[in-house]
Amino acid sequence: MMQTILSTIEPEAFANQIADAVAAKLKMAASDPAKDNLTQSEACELMNICRGTLISWQNKGIISVRKVGRRVYYSRAELLSVNLQEKGGQNEQV
Repeated sequence: MMQTILSTIEPEAFANQIADAVAAKLKMAASDPAKDNLTQSEACELMNICRGTLISWQNKGIISVRKVGRRVYYSRAELLSVNLQEKGGQNEQV
């Protein structure tokens, strides 16, 4: 069940709280190198995008891939960076 909380907070303070929360999540994601390599399906799930969009970003050079044998891996940190910087927090759809 969701709760509705009414609070008076200045917009700048609210923006700072959001920025701090995002920075903490990014730091946590970047601190675990074992979870940095994502498969194609994991990358799509993380970004909430379809496979076609991921491949499109790859073909346009927006993101890079690492190939190990026949497998393709994507960097979690790079995907999160692309989502926040390149796309302004909005996911591109094909």
